[in-house]
Amino acid sequence: MRVRSIAVIAAIVAILIMYWTPITISVGDYVYRLGGYPWVAPNPHARNFFLWMGLAISAGGALLIALELKLSREIEGAGEVESAEAGEEDFGL
Repeated sequence: MRVRSIAVIAAIVAILIMYWTPITISVGDYVYRLGGYPWVAPNPHARNFFLWMGLAISAGGALLIALELKLSREIEGAGEVESAEAGEEDFGL
């Protein structure tokens, strides 16, 4: 598998984890909240909206990962075929 494919998959997984997991960072008297949007929503209507949006983002991320894996395998397979054809030409076949 290509390194770029793994990097893209890791980035998508990191974004999904950050969306769903609340992270709090305290700086002095102020508390920054990163991620975990469905859980830190101010009211139930907003929580419902962020849950549905999170499900859509997660489904989209899963589809992007599947597409990345499929296309990277096709590209690797095409590269093997091209290298085999080039080898045949070298031998005069």
